[in-house]
Amino acid sequence: MRVGLAGPGMGFGYESLIDGRPSPVSAITRERSLLLVLPRTPFEQLYNRHDTIARLFIEMLLRDLMTTVRSTLRPHARLAASV
Repeated sequence: MRVGLAGPGMGFGYESLIDGRPSPVSAITRERSLLLVLPRTPFEQLYNRHDTIARLFIEMLLRDLMTTVRSTLRPHARLAASV
């Protein structure tokens, strides 16, 4: 079952780097892809920095996270509105 779609420049799988728990999903590509694999230590260093690059990185994570949250809540909101 598809739970999300990550296009060019979008992050995925970072929730496990933030909370330290295993990711609840697996990723499969439909075409050739170039991925940036970021191990925990460099991720934490970037996540905990306080400069422009870190701010842009955090904004990207939050934008992706909010997109996921909204797409997850949308069907529930439609269902609640129809009752």
